[in-house]
Amino acid sequence: MNTESAIYTGPPLAVVYGRFQDDKADGVWLDGIFFGGVGETPDDADEIAKSCVSGCRGGTVFPKIIPIRDDTLLDGAIAEAKTRIWKMEKEMIENEDILRNQTARRK
Repeated sequence: MNTESAIYTGPPLAVVYGRFQDDKADGVWLDGIFFGGVGETPDDADEIAKSCVSGCRGGTVFPKIIPIRDDTLLDGAIAEAKTRIWKMEKEMIENEDILRNQTARRK
């Protein structure tokens, strides 16, 4: 069986990742947002994201892959990724608060 891989013709893909920390006293917080690189294909971007995740020690890393369109450029893609990561941080903190409240009620 002869299979050919599809040729990706879309825009380059920026990889931006957020590193989160967690401890019992302080809860969850965003430790930083970092630029991982630019991939020419989804596979390239996925490899960059995997490298970012495996290269970080301590905390939890969430990569975001954002297309760099003509109207966004790299700055716009990074800004979009930051917005998504900040939203994720807010949701994580809200979920942590809900779990703490539920645990306190059970005691």
